[in-house]
Amino acid sequence: MRPFVWEGNNGFGGYFSLLYQAHKNYEGFDGKIYNLFFHEYSFIKAVVENAIKTKEIRDLDAAEVAHHLRYIFIGCAFEESFNNGLTVEEVQKHLMFYYNIIKR
Repeated sequence: MRPFVWEGNNGFGGYFSLLYQAHKNYEGFDGKIYNLFFHEYSFIKAVVENAIKTKEIRDLDAAEVAHHLRYIFIGCAFEESFNNGLTVEEVQKHLMFYYNIIKR
C-alpha cells in the first residue's frame, strides 16, 4: 500500500474504512472479499505446510498456524489504523516472536 499513501496519511485506516464502506454499500462485496481473504490464507497455509515438510517448524496444524500468522498481521494493522499505521518493523517483531515459538 505504501506507493498509494502519501507521507502523513494512514493507509491502513483508509483500507479498513474502504472495506467497511464497501461491505455496507455494494451487494456481493462480502463474497468477493471472502475470496480475497481465503486466497491470502491459502497462500500462507501452503508456506506453513512447506515449512513443516522441510522441518523448519514443528509439526503443527498448518491451518491453525496460517490463521494465527494472518491474524497477527490483520490485528496489528487494524489496531494501528487508529494511530499512525503499521510499520514493517512492528509487524516483523510480532511475527518473529510467533515464529520463534513454532520453529524447531
